[in-house]
Amino acid sequence: MANIGTIQLRCFRRPGKTQRVRSRTLRRRVCPAGSYCVEIWSRDSLREGVVDFQYGARWCSTLDLEENWHHLQETFSSIWVRAYDSGGDEDRFDAYGASCEHRFGPYYGFDSLELELADEGSVRLGPDLSQAGPRLWRCQTPDGRYRCGNARLGWHEPTMPSPTTPVAYVALSNWPEAFPTELCAFLESSAERLVRLDLFWAGRVVQRLVCSPRGEVRAYPLDHWDNFLMPEYQETWAQHRRRWSLARGPGCR
Repeated sequence: MANIGTIQLRCFRRPGKTQRVRSRTLRRRVCPAGSYCVEIWSRDSLREGVVDFQYGARWCSTLDLEENWHHLQETFSSIWVRAYDSGGDEDRFDAYGASCEHRFGPYYGFDSLELELADEGSVRLGPDLSQAGPRLWRCQTPDGRYRCGNARLGWHEPTMPSPTTPVAYVALSNWPEAFPTELCAFLESSAERLVRLDLFWAGRVVQRLVCSPRGEVRAYPLDHWDNFLMPEYQETWAQHRRRWSLARGPGCR
């Protein structure tokens, strides 16, 4: 079996292009032979002027998209790609119609965290975390970020809902940046006490860490375009919102 690639597309509509884009239209252009081992998912938002599309590809190839991009340019000004190869550790990203180099390891953001423990025993987590309940601790992390691989494979239980399709856990490769030092030390020495450690972005859980029966920390990657911190993407998104809002006019939804 080839490595399984999870491909996430965000397609930015050109101003005035308000006709619905059917899932089968994108399938024909980006995965004409079908999706490989990943459930197809799509969302067409006229309010935001974007079409999101998920599919799977052998070896994480986007060759069909590259060859058919010229067919899609009439509707879309740019298409951003986040892709994860099951043989790697991190997402890579690319863009068509936007200024961006093909790169690996984009950062995803989190702005707060919540820790739940299995017991009420003593714990040293440092001054950054405040206790919110007998077994609950919280912390604000305005500069929180991490690199991650976002597979969308729900092949084993348990799974968690993501912004697209349910996802199973993966092995945690490294601690996110901005984690308090005392928290990292606690997880390394007392992982068996962990019920969950949720990372949030604007109120949404973007990653959940849990402890396996063998005492290993596992992660559920739930990242999406909202917490994607690539500066070029953020600039594209901001420009698109301004243009789309002007094209749609006040009061349009």
